[in-house]
Amino acid sequence: PPVRVFERSLFSDRYVFAKTLLEAGHLQPLEWAIYQDWHELLLRHLAPHAAPHGFLYLRASPQTCLERLRRRARSEEGGIQLGYLQQLHGQHELWLVARATEIHCEAARRAPVLVLDVEQDFEHDVARQGLLMAQVEAFVTSLGAHSVPSHPEPLSSGQGAVSA
Repeated sequence: PPVRVFERSLFSDRYVFAKTLLEAGHLQPLEWAIYQDWHELLLRHLAPHAAPHGFLYLRASPQTCLERLRRRARSEEGGIQLGYLQQLHGQHELWLVARATEIHCEAARRAPVLVLDVEQDFEHDVARQGLLMAQVEAFVTSLGAHSVPSHPEPLSSGQGAVSA
């Protein structure tokens, strides 16, 4: 079957971006509850097409990310501050590395994670690109050996996070 790679997902939206907004006080508890209900509804309706088989985490320090944002110079990214990137980095680390975030979808909870160290700039480094691609290819190949459900099932509220 073909491999689909997404820069963002329903999962990163909930467990990184929306969670950061909640913790920063930009979402009220009622708004968060509504968001969670919509998220679960979307998962149920998109289930056959949204189940992740694995996650690729391109890990770089918040400072490196800020430098790359500035170099890109996109107008919509102009107001992003280091503190915000630090918060996002922390959420990614909790979710994908420590596996300490409570995940409400069986497929996402069980999906393996490949952490790629992209601290070094690889845009013009063909050798580095080759190393990273070899890691991705090995990871994708390994996914074929795992039995992964064809659709995500939201967990009941009593089930917890994945532990490493």
